[in-house]
Amino acid sequence: MYSTDVQLIDKVLEILEKYTLCDRCLGRLFASLGRGWDNSERGKALKIAALMELHRRIKEGIENVEKLKLISLHCGTIAEKLLKEFKSSQDINLEPCHICKSTIDELIGRYTKLAIEKLNELKVRRFLIGVKPPKYIAETEKELAESMGIQYWESARSEFKRVIGKKVQEITGLKVDFENPEVIVVLDMENDEISVIIPSILIRGRYWKIGRRISQSKWIRKDGTKKYPLSLEEVLELALPMIKAERAIIHAAGREDVDVRMLGSGRPAIFEYYRPLKRDVDLKELEKIVNNNQWVKVSFEAIARREHVKNYKTMAAKGFKIYRALILVENGVNDEELKILEEKFRNAVIHQWTPKRVLHRRRNILRTKIVYEIKVRKITHHIIEALIKCEGGLYVRELISGDDNRTSPSFTSVLNKPAKCIELDVLYVHETP
Repeated sequence: MYSTDVQLIDKVLEILEKYTLCDRCLGRLFASLGRGWDNSERGKALKIAALMELHRRIKEGIENVEKLKLISLHCGTIAEKLLKEFKSSQDINLEPCHICKSTIDELIGRYTKLAIEKLNELKVRRFLIGVKPPKYIAETEKELAESMGIQYWESARSEFKRVIGKKVQEITGLKVDFENPEVIVVLDMENDEISVIIPSILIRGRYWKIGRRISQSKWIRKDGTKKYPLSLEEVLELALPMIKAERAIIHAAGREDVDVRMLGSGRPAIFEYYRPLKRDVDLKELEKIVNNNQWVKVSFEAIARREHVKNYKTMAAKGFKIYRALILVENGVNDEELKILEEKFRNAVIHQWTPKRVLHRRRNILRTKIVYEIKVRKITHHIIEALIKCEGGLYVRELISGDDNRTSPSFTSVLNKPAKCIELDVLYVHETP
């Protein structure tokens, strides 16, 4: 007696006993089994193997011809010759596929043509296909796979993307690019629409603000005038003509106040150029264009990905920073008091309520931050300079002034006399992984 492990074939027979399926839809139910085959090839092979196994069982008296006739109804013309062996006059049923209504090859051909037409209009070299499949296909295949307990299936959406992308590439010579496509052509089969997504160019780097009164983003008043003479965004926009982008956006590891300079190490950031029509850019050439100004400098280090943006935005609260502060102390200060300051702020725990100056836009919460160390020197009797190494997220101005005892301890509370930051610079921003 011939014996073999026929669990896979049994599952195929079980499916075909209930449903009419085209080769491609049957193959997609077992898409993660085997490599290098198109789902239409996989589905045809499964039908042949299932019919062969059923034929064997009939010959050995395990199954009857009636089951073969039933399953043949759901296989299409592939079972025609086998039925004739049993002198069956039954016509092969050409019912539509239960999943795709026998439209899937037509959809692939139609949307391949539409994608090519759109790509020819855009004159690009690297592309990616996005697909919203017909709802009836997506819902039916999921319901069938789950009801039959199939774990190896892939969605029609995945197949459409892969097959159409491959056909477009073969016909046009354009390249499918998953990492850095110039354009994503979105095929909405449910609504019979085609649209285009132009991915942003994201660049990992850092920036320096050499002057004061420079904001990160453009700050426009209600009357249409600028609140500050310059912004980092405007500097980045100097490169818009080169890459034919619509606008520039900055995603930085925190931000400094507009009157605070960013010196030293520079602030880590992701620079985004939105909807660029030109992607093959030399970062150094781009950097040179942006740096053609007096007050802001940037370093473009490497192309980044969208998932990096979140990392950079949370980086500010994780690492440490070093500030330089110029401080006015009322009634003056002596060397002994400076020593006391350095001692009190060595690994000091700071309790800080949201500063009054930002309460209009931030919740009033209590933060606990650490000042790791400070170094101070006297400039004049009333003015001192302090280097402050502290945890990210600490409000340094309030560390100095005390903010009416909302920050404790503070320079004011330790010196027992009012202290005020009159000039502040960021010297170092720790870049966490």
